[in-house]
Amino acid sequence: MRRTALVLRHTSIALLGALVLAACTSTHSPQPSVTTEPVVSPAPSPTQTIASSTPATAEASAAATRHFSWYGIEFDYPSDWAVNDTGRQASGQLGLVVLGTIPWGSCDAADVDCHFKLRLEPGQMQVVLDMSYLAGEDICAMGQDAGSAGSPMRVDGRPAVRTEYALDETNYYRGDEQQTWVIAKPGTTRGAYSIDATYRGPRLETMHAQLDQLIASVRLAPPAPGVVTEPDDCGDPFPPATD
Repeated sequence: MRRTALVLRHTSIALLGALVLAACTSTHSPQPSVTTEPVVSPAPSPTQTIASSTPATAEASAAATRHFSWYGIEFDYPSDWAVNDTGRQASGQLGLVVLGTIPWGSCDAADVDCHFKLRLEPGQMQVVLDMSYLAGEDICAMGQDAGSAGSPMRVDGRPAVRTEYALDETNYYRGDEQQTWVIAKPGTTRGAYSIDATYRGPRLETMHAQLDQLIASVRLAPPAPGVVTEPDDCGDPFPPATD
């Protein structure tokens, strides 16, 4: 009888333990772990340049520029433009700077006359930087005679005249438009820098923006002591000079 009671006791204890274990398992069974993939942000798109089919924003254009300096003038230009500052025309005493998206071709690096025989392809632009002495009339007279196509303005505080031309199919370079800027050098109204841009669509608005940003970035070195001539500035119709 005592042996039977002992067996029943052990059986009850075992049964109780099994019930407790089952209750614990159903209440606190661990949930399967879930592995979450890390969130990866998309890589930023490359900065657009003039060669892109999408016009560049002002911020992107500013980030996609290079700096150029030449005989007292410096400015920023689009990073996808080529630059040749070693060229020289056969008739010129000082070399020219040629910038833009026209490949130099098979011409010798110093042979500007050879390069100038190339024509614009769609979407191309050529910009020529030169320096000259205005023997006939100074920059002030140019502003007075600018006419409807010309705009007296200031570039880095100096008098300048911007002129825009609409080109037709008869022009040699096959360009759609041409813009020129004649900028008085510091200290004189007869010495000048000229920037001449000829370009062919499509994306003319983008090309306008590129040229506007180039002109806005122009910085001119002050004149050397003793080379200031009179007059050294212009009044109307040019905007007033600001400090």
